[in-house]
Amino acid sequence: MYRDAVTPKQLTAWLAAAQIPVAVQLAAGHVTWAVALGAGACFLATLAVWNWGNLRGWLSIPAYLLLIIYVGQLLRESAEAWTGNSYPAVPLILLALALWSALKGAAAAARVGCVLFWAVLLVYPTVLWEKVRDGIPSANPQYINVSLYLLLLLPTMGKSLRKKEEGAVWKLSLPGILAIVGAILAGNTDFYEMVRGMDFMGTVQHFDALISATATLGWFALLSYSLSLCGALGQGKGSVIMGALAITGWMLCDMHISYPILLIMGSIFWVFLPLLTQGIEREKNL
Repeated sequence: MYRDAVTPKQLTAWLAAAQIPVAVQLAAGHVTWAVALGAGACFLATLAVWNWGNLRGWLSIPAYLLLIIYVGQLLRESAEAWTGNSYPAVPLILLALALWSALKGAAAAARVGCVLFWAVLLVYPTVLWEKVRDGIPSANPQYINVSLYLLLLLPTMGKSLRKKEEGAVWKLSLPGILAIVGAILAGNTDFYEMVRGMDFMGTVQHFDALISATATLGWFALLSYSLSLCGALGQGKGSVIMGALAITGWMLCDMHISYPILLIMGSIFWVFLPLLTQGIEREKNL
């Protein structure tokens, strides 16, 4: 049995460490009113599932497979946090480290995520402050990175890892809100261009390397969270190993499913059906 003893407070910090760096990277240059609306919808979905939904039984299978597919094709973008030809070395190293962390159990992986949260908290506000000082750039909303919405829906599955249900679960959606703020400040530039040559008050050179390192920590937190979910959904450490191997295969084989299709499937299996089945069970118990 996979250990799933994570409190809501730990889960919030873990998700913040995972979502903020990755979401800012994904959302940079994609600022539009639809992003804000989509983030709001993900916020409400998280609240609904945590308060009234339940992801268990047969629903664990499609949720598990969908998680593997999404992470497997999204992981390729982790190499873009650094310049140069860092693919597939960076994704594979991160996946191996995340596997080692997740095999220790969700509680241990969450503690690591909470530590990484402080690195994100120290570095990213500095970036936002520097962008504000330089002036908020205008954005050219040409299209939406739909993969961002799936990232913002990941907290809906965090209930599978929880130790206690009490706590302010609305905080689980805070990382997504902060990511939208980061996207607005990023303007119409990609992630690495956003921080290239940036310094902090003229004292720190090559600040972009520090941001890239922090973004890499965010990808590690995202992978450890995702593999821990694999263990919780599959009820065992074997599911963690199988998930890591499947993610690796999906990434290296360069397989791809349209993100809008994945978003529809995620909305069904991560949000709608958990709410529906839990509602049916409650009616039967009345």
